[in-house]
Amino acid sequence: MSFELSRRSLLGGLGATAVAFGLTRTSSAAGATGLPFVVDGAAKAVVVVPDAADPQVSAAAATLISTIATSTGVTLPRLTESAATETAYPGWTRIRLRVASDRDTDELSRQALSLPGDGYLIAPAQTAVTVIAASPWGTRFGTYALLTKVVGAEWIMPGPSGADIPASTNLDGPAATILSVPAFASRQLYPLGIGNTWDSTNVLAKWGAQNRMHETRSYSHNLSRIFSPALYGDPQKPDTYRPQLYPLRGGVPYIPPATTATGWQPRLTVPETVDIAAQAAISAFDADPERRAFSLGINDSGGFSEDEYELSGYDEFGLRSLSNVYYAWVNAVAEKVAVAYPDRLLGLIAYNEVAAPPDFDVHPNVMPYLCRDRYGWVDPGTKAADLRRHEAWQRRASTLGWYDYAYGAPYPIPRIAGTALQDAYSYAAGHDVQGVFAELAPNWGDGPKAWMFTKLLWDPSLDASALLEEWCRRAVGPAAAADLIAYFQTWEAIWTDRVPATEWFGATGGSTYFPFYQADFIDVIEPAEIAQQRQRLERVELQADSAPRKARAEVLQRAFSYYEASVLSFPRATPPPVDEITASALLDDVTGRLDDSIALAAKRGQLIDEFNGDPLLRHSTDARKVGMNWSGWNLPVLWQLAEFIQCGGAAAAHVRTKVRQLIDSAASANVKSYAEMLLQVADREVTTLGVNTRFADGTIAPWLIESSEPPREPAVIATEHGRHLLRVAGGFRSGGISQAIAVQPGLIRHHLRYRVTADAGSGGAMQLTWYLLNATGGLVQLYRGRRRQLSGTGGHWTDLVGLEMLPAGVTTAKLYVSFLGIPAQTTVDFDRIEFNQLR
Repeated sequence: MSFELSRRSLLGGLGATAVAFGLTRTSSAAGATGLPFVVDGAAKAVVVVPDAADPQVSAAAATLISTIATSTGVTLPRLTESAATETAYPGWTRIRLRVASDRDTDELSRQALSLPGDGYLIAPAQTAVTVIAASPWGTRFGTYALLTKVVGAEWIMPGPSGADIPASTNLDGPAATILSVPAFASRQLYPLGIGNTWDSTNVLAKWGAQNRMHETRSYSHNLSRIFSPALYGDPQKPDTYRPQLYPLRGGVPYIPPATTATGWQPRLTVPETVDIAAQAAISAFDADPERRAFSLGINDSGGFSEDEYELSGYDEFGLRSLSNVYYAWVNAVAEKVAVAYPDRLLGLIAYNEVAAPPDFDVHPNVMPYLCRDRYGWVDPGTKAADLRRHEAWQRRASTLGWYDYAYGAPYPIPRIAGTALQDAYSYAAGHDVQGVFAELAPNWGDGPKAWMFTKLLWDPSLDASALLEEWCRRAVGPAAAADLIAYFQTWEAIWTDRVPATEWFGATGGSTYFPFYQADFIDVIEPAEIAQQRQRLERVELQADSAPRKARAEVLQRAFSYYEASVLSFPRATPPPVDEITASALLDDVTGRLDDSIALAAKRGQLIDEFNGDPLLRHSTDARKVGMNWSGWNLPVLWQLAEFIQCGGAAAAHVRTKVRQLIDSAASANVKSYAEMLLQVADREVTTLGVNTRFADGTIAPWLIESSEPPREPAVIATEHGRHLLRVAGGFRSGGISQAIAVQPGLIRHHLRYRVTADAGSGGAMQLTWYLLNATGGLVQLYRGRRRQLSGTGGHWTDLVGLEMLPAGVTTAKLYVSFLGIPAQTTVDFDRIEFNQLR
């Protein structure tokens, strides 16, 4: 039964006239007069739980008592239902926490059992206020809602300082019935609240539960478990050995290593795979009668069988689509499972090669999760593309989920776009979305983002701007709130108004998420804005008016130190100098900030390590490991100045003289080195590294050509006007060209020249990626250069350049030109891919 039908059934039973998704509705109750809980600092209520209370209900009672005690200094007594006789605390209000059962005959139970998902009722009567739901989860959620209503409590950050609990001497229960049901039956922000436990020792998981996160669907990568190579791919286990289950590569089955869960899929056109997957689902439901869903989600990173790629088409972005193959297989599995369990769901992620809907309807028990970073809704064009994809899926599936990528870490500034979030999830609530999962990777430098998200997943009609302001007031108090509101509104304006105009935003094409592993958007942030943001946080910390509020302000201040170091050390794009005045000013600027820039770049890594011990600040995705590294030397400016000097003339001579003066007299060793390197480049004292960098011998070797889908080497040597070009055909999601070369520590420049088909579509991007290795082949560091959007460069030759300082210990660099979502109609030619180091 769909959630919409459940709502209609609910409303008919309660006699309501109108309801919205995420409803919290209040109505007058007979005899309800706001029953007293605490009067003038004295207890006037007792908490009553069932004799055999569910552990969650017991935990809810403990939270209720401790929160009221924090607010008032009064500890309410707790009784079991059998002990709560009329003679026990006569005249006191009963606060009853209940889970409704089919065995109950009272009206409250009947109403609670009709509530969908995690919905609850808070019902005042003559002498009692009852919190009741159809499940222990709902009862716990209702208890938190009661505390918010009566005490004003909110859990705005994890940890001991995260609860905002106003002080009171008098507390009265609600004077009206409260009915609340979530907009989405399944709600999860990873890693907040993962698992069916309330009182986890993990403060992030506990906070997620306190904010009503509850995952009730299964959908993620799972085929590697169903078709485990350790079971079906081991020839030492003849009873289970089934090599035919695995994808063909070069005409023979590829059996992944036992621990490899990515880069391969089972061979879905083999009928036996249907029976194995169906039995896996049935066995899971047999083992856990409470389980409502089982995942058929594909493994990550592609790897379908080569014969199945031959059956593929292309999606709207011009990328290969295996949807018809995959969803035909899913339907066949669903038919078999439905015989045994007609009311259970099979979830999956509509992702990469299976992101597009098939040409036919999917089984009604199948729940695809549509994968996209909905931050993109800040841009009308991106939003329109998402809506087209969603509407196409609505025509094929009766139940949908959304999978989002709301990353905090490793982004180098707070990533907040509350208005886009509200826009997206308001739409989702009315368009067949029953479940939401978001990869949040939080660190609480993002401030209100996670809390706002939890609120909107319950009720997306709430105003995101008002939520941001409420969080700030609760976090640091009324005196400090104005500065904190301005602080986060500034970050939101950057993400909403400026970042969408950047190359970083536009180069995503058909990508599922934005490139969290690079930081080119920092170009839109001025250093003066960082100084202003620091001043705001300093005032916030001074004006916060209690110990918990000062503790929260300190968390934000510490998190900001990473953002500040990142922005101020990043090699910002700078217009090249055009005369002596601009060249001299550029030299003064870069050398004047060089020592600080180098120190701040190093500080980024130090802070990541320091934050690892703090659950509120820990970067669950380490920026260094995904390639978001830079040295602080700002070498692009060095090369611009060197090219200016190479042009010659009086202006160049004057700048050269100024550089020599720095070599002779600069107090900073870094500035001296910078000036020396600048003149070396200007005097062309550089060495070209690599082999066959201009393809002059008419072969591809020793270049390694890779792609995520067959053909495995989608490149040829073409001839044009007597010269050789490397030509790469599109139609794949990821891949690249690489060559490993011997290098030494110090400046390196990676330069390529490319041309895209004149009629290339809007998709596709290119990026320089460097894997830096030591003498034993170990990875020392990973660098990712700027991402280049291919659209707009069609038909003419374009340069792409990356520069960095290689750290000590590096002996080899695997220099990689990454292709990202190259559409089928696009061809990319290269006439050179060169590497330079100083002699």
